[in-house]
Amino acid sequence: MSEKVIFCDVDGVVADLGPEWVRRYNADYNDNLCYKTGVTGWDMTPFVKPECGQKIYNYLHDKTLYDGVQPIEGSVEGVARLRELGFRVVFATSTNVHMAGRKLLWLAEHGFLDLKYGTLSPDYMEVHDKSLLHGGALIDDGEHNLKNFCGIRILFSARHNAAVNNPSFFRVNNWKEVVDQFVL
Repeated sequence: MSEKVIFCDVDGVVADLGPEWVRRYNADYNDNLCYKTGVTGWDMTPFVKPECGQKIYNYLHDKTLYDGVQPIEGSVEGVARLRELGFRVVFATSTNVHMAGRKLLWLAEHGFLDLKYGTLSPDYMEVHDKSLLHGGALIDDGEHNLKNFCGIRILFSARHNAAVNNPSFFRVNNWKEVVDQFVL
């Protein structure tokens, strides 16, 4: 049964967090950084003004951050298609204590999960060490999360992982390519 479970990261895979994160930074620091073209690495500090530095990560503690985050193009439809194909899609995301539960609500607000009767979804978990997951596949934009996963490892392309060339990963550039990995 575990081979029918697909674990899916949230940020950078279904939630387009970067543009909203950078929009807030630009407003606070009077900058014009563009997430799509100006951020080329996992660490954000080299791309922001020195007076911001490590404070760029404070935005990730603001519960209102996800109010402006949009789904990645095709992700809602892609997840729905995987479910139509008989897969259980479980969202597995790392988060900080200040954001606990916020991504769950975002997923429900955008149609990825149905929170019946206000209860937690069995298809959502907050987990930092994704090597603990056991399922058929993991879709993630972080190479470090895929390295020790036992199953199909799908690297969702992003500027911060463009240099990753691991032959044990299937690289996908969009949600159509994700679905194509599972259509027989």
